[in-house]
Amino acid sequence: KKYQRNVHKEVNWTYARFQTEFVDSPLPRHSPHYGTFHVQYRLDQKLIMVGVVDILPHCLCSCYLFYDTDYKALSLGKYSALWELNWLKQKAGTPLYPSLRYYYLGSYV
Repeated sequence: KKYQRNVHKEVNWTYARFQTEFVDSPLPRHSPHYGTFHVQYRLDQKLIMVGVVDILPHCLCSCYLFYDTDYKALSLGKYSALWELNWLKQKAGTPLYPSLRYYYLGSYV
């Protein structure tokens, strides 16, 4: 709620809307390695950011990012993109992700 209120000026953000937009994935779960996931980023054990990513056979898609706005000065979006690129580099071509090679940044709508 804090992120939606401070960044997008949305005051009526609800759990149901969060569930619909960021938890209920349209992607089929044929494998535990593919689908929609939440990447949690912590600083000193405190959750400060969550990235919503889709992992598909050929790509990692960074769909959405929300963070504690108290940490805005840390450029968390850049950090998450670098973390995701590093994850992709480590997993691409491995037995679990033999075709993985592309990275897509989500679009800000």
